[in-house]
Amino acid sequence: MEATPGPYQDSRRLLCQDMNVQPSFAPAASAAAPAASAAAPAPGTAALPWWERPMGPPTVPSPPPPAAGPPARAAPPYRATSAAPLDIRSLLHPAEHSRLLIALSSSAIVFGVAAMAVYAQDGWKTLAGLAGALAAFGALIWLLLQVGRSRLL
Repeated sequence: MEATPGPYQDSRRLLCQDMNVQPSFAPAASAAAPAASAAAPAPGTAALPWWERPMGPPTVPSPPPPAAGPPARAAPPYRATSAAPLDIRSLLHPAEHSRLLIALSSSAIVFGVAAMAVYAQDGWKTLAGLAGALAAFGALIWLLLQVGRSRLL
């Protein structure tokens, strides 16, 4: 007996055609799929879909009773002590003196190339306007950071 497709299924290939699962729209007594479970429905009734079948007792462990005390060995309380200062110099490569200088030099190269490209195309006025806009944007970001820091107090 071939199962008919549901209202939202394509008739070409049913989702549960090759599975060992009873579809919810087919009768329980089907010649194609033998009853695999002992709790099969009565003949002539439709099988419940898996999401509607009753479940057993919950498998989540229940919390301990309120009378139970703390575990035998509790963690020691955290004490805020000053840690030893971290030696950053040991993390640097012997050839590098400062990572800040490396970052600043790479940024200077990128902005310098961009400035030369703007100057070559449009001249000093555009370059000065662009530099002023970038400076104003940086000042606005700095101001917003200061206001945000003051709200933390």
